[in-house]
Amino acid sequence: MSENSNDSNDLVYAFPRNEGEEVQFMLRRFKGRTFADLRLWYQGESADGLKPTQKGISLSLDRVPELFEGVKHLADAVQKHLAEQSLHAKKSPQPYQKQEKKPWARTPGT
Repeated sequence: MSENSNDSNDLVYAFPRNEGEEVQFMLRRFKGRTFADLRLWYQGESADGLKPTQKGISLSLDRVPELFEGVKHLADAVQKHLAEQSLHAKKSPQPYQKQEKKPWARTPGT
């Protein structure tokens, strides 16, 4: 990417994914246009700081409300899933009971 005086990245929010990786939310200006960029960044082997991966998306700003709506639906689904998991965890599992082996049944004449 060639550096243009109008090209810049403004970090809006970030959270660690794990040790050495971070998810970053940015406003990115490129060739006179501004994009919302959500991307996974990683710590390279050198001490140069975090580097972007190809894992992420860039959206035009008019698509951000759709992204927000999708994230709200995802958050609702996650809450429902976690609540269902919690209910299942509260039920005490039945101990495993080994099934008694039964001889094969034969019908008369076979």
